[in-house]
Amino acid sequence: MFVNSEGIALLSTELRYSLKQAGFSRCSKVEDNSIHYLSQLCGQISHLDLSFCSITTRSLVSLSHSCSELQCLYLSNCSLLGDDGIAHLSKSCPSLKILFLANCSMITDSSVRSLAHNCHLTDLCLDNCHNLKSVGCLSRLSLAFCIRVDDDNLLDLIRSCPNLLSLNLTGCSLLTDPSLLSIAKSCSQMEELNLSGMKQFTSAALLSLSGCTKLAKLNLRECSQTTDEVLQSLSQGTLDLKELNLFFCSSITEEGLKYLAQGLKQLTCVKLDTPYLVQIAQTIRFPRAFQFQSRV
Repeated sequence: MFVNSEGIALLSTELRYSLKQAGFSRCSKVEDNSIHYLSQLCGQISHLDLSFCSITTRSLVSLSHSCSELQCLYLSNCSLLGDDGIAHLSKSCPSLKILFLANCSMITDSSVRSLAHNCHLTDLCLDNCHNLKSVGCLSRLSLAFCIRVDDDNLLDLIRSCPNLLSLNLTGCSLLTDPSLLSIAKSCSQMEELNLSGMKQFTSAALLSLSGCTKLAKLNLRECSQTTDEVLQSLSQGTLDLKELNLFFCSSITEEGLKYLAQGLKQLTCVKLDTPYLVQIAQTIRFPRAFQFQSRV
């Protein structure tokens, strides 16, 4: 849908007392003046999606001045946003719970500190924020392709987020075994873990994931050191596991799949790399109605 400043002005005027949620994702004509007008007339708005919009810090200042009830804000791919705007937002929107900043490459640790100090976020998406090293206390966090996050940064994160439920570490190439061991030891409530592309994790570290006993979704895509022994360990510890991605895990065999069938009574979906592995898996009796997904 084509939306420009005039359209937002009309919308804001018509719905100035009732607009609670609005989405302008990929509306390239939505700029700072548009958001200033919206915030002035619709200060009660709580959910706003501005992903891919051409906004700058000015828009966040406008929102912070007038929209103190904001709870969910989506700013992914707003590449002109920086730390100053996030600082304004965090100080004036204490009800903010969900914030998406994927591909906002100017965001640094300063923004995260402001958010941690002033807000009580539960969901924070920071995918491809390459200048980022640390985050605050959350329950759901995505750090996909945050290439500067290392073991020390992640250990700090885990200490500050004891109730972390969901973590995406896809492509965090500086992380090594100590990070995975710390997750297994400290994140007892973890329900979703994405380790896609983490080839550097050894089988010894992957074995420790059995300690995450509440895991329901686990992505081990391209974790090339995933072995039958790792699957056996998962089958004994992660009894609530429902979804498992094993794409490009070339070391697993029929033996490993048998461990899954015998131990994981809740498992309903496994992603396997080749039709050959799917064919083998289909000969094994799993305890529930089961879905196999193949890459090809």
